[in-house]
Amino acid sequence: CVRTMGCCSLFDFFERFGLDLDDILAYNTVKLVKVRDYRLGGLYYAFQLAIFLYVVVYAVILNRGYLRIEQVQSGSVGLNFLEGSTAPSVPLDYCCATEACGAGTLPCLHWDHFLAVFPYENDFSIGLSSRVKVSSGVASPGCNLTSWASTCNYTETGQPDQAYFIAGVEDFTLRIRHAVKGNTVDREGSSTGPRAMEGSMTNTDGDDVRVWPGPSAAGIDQGTARPGDIVSVKELLSAAGVSLSSTQANGESLRYGGVNIIVFIVYSPTGVSDLKYRYRPKYFAESEHKIEERLLSLDATQRTVISRHGVRLIFAQTGEIGKFDFITLLQTLVTGLALLAVASTLVNFIMANLMTMKRVYVAHKYELTEDFSVWRAMDSAERKAHIEEVKKHETAKAALGALGHRRHHHAHKTESLPANVSDQLRDIEEEMEEDQDQEARAGRRTQSEPEPVLAQDDDTTGLPQKVSYGAFSGESYMDVDDYVSGTEMERQSLSESPQNGLSDIQETSFV
Repeated sequence: CVRTMGCCSLFDFFERFGLDLDDILAYNTVKLVKVRDYRLGGLYYAFQLAIFLYVVVYAVILNRGYLRIEQVQSGSVGLNFLEGSTAPSVPLDYCCATEACGAGTLPCLHWDHFLAVFPYENDFSIGLSSRVKVSSGVASPGCNLTSWASTCNYTETGQPDQAYFIAGVEDFTLRIRHAVKGNTVDREGSSTGPRAMEGSMTNTDGDDVRVWPGPSAAGIDQGTARPGDIVSVKELLSAAGVSLSSTQANGESLRYGGVNIIVFIVYSPTGVSDLKYRYRPKYFAESEHKIEERLLSLDATQRTVISRHGVRLIFAQTGEIGKFDFITLLQTLVTGLALLAVASTLVNFIMANLMTMKRVYVAHKYELTEDFSVWRAMDSAERKAHIEEVKKHETAKAALGALGHRRHHHAHKTESLPANVSDQLRDIEEEMEEDQDQEARAGRRTQSEPEPVLAQDDDTTGLPQKVSYGAFSGESYMDVDDYVSGTEMERQSLSESPQNGLSDIQETSFV
C-alpha cells in the first residue's frame, strides 16, 4: 500500500462497512456532448429565443427595466373654480317657482363660484354646493359676546327653513394645478409652466376623454405652456360614471343629497426620464357630502345657518416616478439572461425522458470513469506511461469510429482512399478487434473471480493495461442519423446491445 498510514486507515474504516471512499467523495464535472439531431437543437434555440424576447421586450422595454422606480410620496395639488362660472339661462327641469314645486324640484338660486364654493379654496379637495337649506335663529336676551359672564343661546325664529337648488353647478369650470417630486429619485414634474407634463383623463372603461396638451377650454390655453388643466364638473362626474341626476338607494338624487368623488392622479414614467399623469375619477357609492356654514350679524343677535349639500372633489396623488439608471438596467439583464439556463434544462429533460431515442442520448451524455484508486497507486513514471497508452487507445477508437461512419454514408469512396491511409486504418481495426477480445476475456475472468488479478510478470505489475472508454467503439459506431434512417430491426438490435451503450452505461474494465 503506497498510501500514507492515515489514508490507509481511513480507507480501511469505510471498507469495513462495505463503502468505497472514491464513490462517496466522487467529483461530478461537466462533459460537453454535441448531439447531432436537429430536433433537439431546434428546441434549444427556440427556447433561447423565447427567453431573449422575454428579457428584452418585456423586462427591459415594456416593464421599464432600465428605470430606477420610486413610489410617489409627496406632491401638491391646487384647486380653484374660475371666475365667470355662472348658471345657464335656460330653464332647468329641477328648478321651479315657489308656488309650483313638485317632487324632486326646488326653487333655484343663481350663485356664482364665490357663493357656491365652500370652503372656497383648499389643497387636495374642494366643495361645490348643489342644494342649500337656510335656517335663522335669534340670540337669547342679554347676549353679549364681549362679556365672559354672558351666555348666548340661539333659538329658531319660527319661520320655516328655506331650501334651494343651486342652478347649473355641473357647468362650473375647475382649474387643477399639481406637481410631484421624488425622494430618492431625482425627478420632478408639474402640470403647469413651459415644461408641463403630458396628461389625460380616463372614464370607468379606461378610455381617454380628455388629453393635455389639447385644445383651449373656457378661453384658456391648454397647450404645453398651460396655466393648469381646465375641466368642468360635468366632465369629472361623467368620467366617474355618475351625474347629479343619478338616484341613490334612499331615492334621493345626488343633487339633493350630495356626492363624494375621489380623483386619483396617477403618475408614470415615460421614455427615459419623462413623466406623464392620468386623472381617474371614482365615485363613492352611497355617500353624501354635507357641510354647515354659520353666519352671525354684527351685533351677534341673529345667526344664519346654511346647510350645504353638493359635490366634494378629493384629489389623491399616486403612481410611480422613475429615471434612467445603468445599474438597474444591468441588474435586469443579468437576472433575465440567467433564465437561459432553463433552455438547457428543458431540452435535457426532453432528450432523456420524452424522445424515442432517449437511451441513445443518455449513453452519449453520461460516462462512468474507472476507479482512480488504481491511478493513485502508480508512481509518476507509471502514470505517465499509462496516460500515453490511454491516448493511443482513444485515438484508435476515434479513427475507427470515423471510418465506420464514413463507410456507412460513402461506401463507394472507401476504395478510393490512398493506399497508405487504407493500410493504417486496417491496422487500427485489427488492433481494436484484438483489444476487444482481450476485454471480453477479462470480463469473463472478472465475473468468475472475487477480485481482478493483474499479471505479475508484466513490467507494469498492478497497473491496468487497457481501459475502455465511452459507450460506442469499433465498427459498432452509429450516429443519430443512422439510427433514425435504419430499419426497425436494426434499431431494436442496437437498443438491445449493451456494448453500444443503449442499455446500462458500460463500466470501465481492466485487464
